[in-house]
Amino acid sequence: MSDKEYMSSIAKRNLVWLGAGNVEGIDVDLQGFSNCYLVEANQDVCQVLQQRYSNVSNIHVLNSLIDDSSEMVPFNIANLNALSSSSKCKDVKRHYPGYRVVNAENLKPSTLSDLLTSVMLEQDNNMLIIDLYAGVGGILKQLFSSDFAKTFGNVAILGAEVRYFEDSLLPDEITRLMQANSYIPTQQTAMAEGVQYQHYLLNPLVKELECTKNTASVLESELSSARQKLLLEEQQSTRFAAEIEAYSNLAESLENQVNHAEQRNQELLKELDRINQDNESILLELAQTRSEYEEAKASSASQLKEIEELRESIDSKKLTLDSLEAKSASDDKALSELTTRLANVEGELDENKQKNASLLDEKLKIEEAFKEKEKWLSEHEKWNASLQQELEKLKADLITANEDVDIQKQKVEVLLTKEQALQEQTFRNDKLTLELEKFDAQLQMLARFVKV
Repeated sequence: MSDKEYMSSIAKRNLVWLGAGNVEGIDVDLQGFSNCYLVEANQDVCQVLQQRYSNVSNIHVLNSLIDDSSEMVPFNIANLNALSSSSKCKDVKRHYPGYRVVNAENLKPSTLSDLLTSVMLEQDNNMLIIDLYAGVGGILKQLFSSDFAKTFGNVAILGAEVRYFEDSLLPDEITRLMQANSYIPTQQTAMAEGVQYQHYLLNPLVKELECTKNTASVLESELSSARQKLLLEEQQSTRFAAEIEAYSNLAESLENQVNHAEQRNQELLKELDRINQDNESILLELAQTRSEYEEAKASSASQLKEIEELRESIDSKKLTLDSLEAKSASDDKALSELTTRLANVEGELDENKQKNASLLDEKLKIEEAFKEKEKWLSEHEKWNASLQQELEKLKADLITANEDVDIQKQKVEVLLTKEQALQEQTFRNDKLTLELEKFDAQLQMLARFVKV
């Protein structure tokens, strides 16, 4: 399967091509992407690209030099666009004797994060092509230190076995750097004029591992929230228990007051009975006195004829009668006082009965509130038990998630070990072939320079 068929099969969303140049070398279908961003530092080359793709809506040409410097950067334009660079050359002339700088410019650089922020990238499944001989290490470090590191599922990097520039990286160094950041080298390569593009795919287990870590983080957050909620519920339960105890003490105090009022009522009733008995005794004595008075009066009437004879007796009887009348008046006064006192006692008894009724109503209300609190406390205890079960379940889920993370880590390590061994064996098998192809390509390049 060719590189073109392979790139079409994985259906990438967006393409960012750093050092696009003349858009050649690597076999990639630009129409297979939603958007293609061709980034080139050479302004003249950018103008050619803009004219070429002026009628293509998904291709965007960006004139920018990628560097982490905040100052102006010198950019050397070579007679071969692929060898234009902001770095100092090292072995370029030894391998390309016709190499020369035709122009030098000072450009204001942009960081990789600024560039990627200015373009419209999807969340993932994007492709990045680094078509540069120099500065690859700095660009990769900017990529892996930014938030865009995991948005590129496929990365293709131009490689060379020779350090043409001082800050260039060898293919093995690039591979180690990519593998250290969860990218796996693939066998899809493209040859153009003696140079190789190595493809790297983002390890699919990385997303699964991140998802597992996120799940574990969510579970830990939920566990912490449940613990805080349980703590608040325990504090609320303690407060409610204190309130219930206070209501119990108040109910006991009110009950004591009711008992005291009942005792006082019994004492008043006993005193009322005693007063009634005294009153009845006085009334009996008064009736007896009146009866004696009537008898005496009848006796005096029957003995009118003997008035003269019994004058002394009558005088004495009159005295007795006066004393009896005085006693009767005194008894009437005492009876009136007793009646007034009885009315006062009955009024006080009525007030006590009203107070007792009010206290009984308040006692009933407190008992109902107490029953409501007991019912709420019972439901709250059931809720606490349910929360405790949920907490235990969350703990078990967290333990399971941690175990899954450990298993996934072990699988990733085994897979990386196997892939590294396979790549080393493939590299040893293909090394001689690549060296021969490189030699032929260099001869072709030298022939081109001679013609120029």
